[in-house]
Amino acid sequence: MILLSHRLKTIHDLIPPSIPMDVGSDHGHLILSLIKDDIAEYGYAVENKSGPFQTLTKNINAYPNLKNRIYPIFSNGIEDIKDDVNYVIIAGMG
Repeated sequence: MILLSHRLKTIHDLIPPSIPMDVGSDHGHLILSLIKDDIAEYGYAVENKSGPFQTLTKNINAYPNLKNRIYPIFSNGIEDIKDDVNYVIIAGMG
């Protein structure tokens, strides 16, 4: 079960159907929830630090039925944005 904080749940509820890129996704809960709830067919999760990126990929891999729809990217922000992205989420606290 994917648990969202009140802050992430509020953001989740604002996202329209899209191909999102969650920049600074940290643990990946938001992108996982967007995929699980069919708000996004697939999406991208971006991290720029090794530790958070490892946590992100570990959490994605914990959901085998969702992991083939989430593409983790080790990058600096939207530097490596994909052409199909039509919604960017920048909601990190850092």
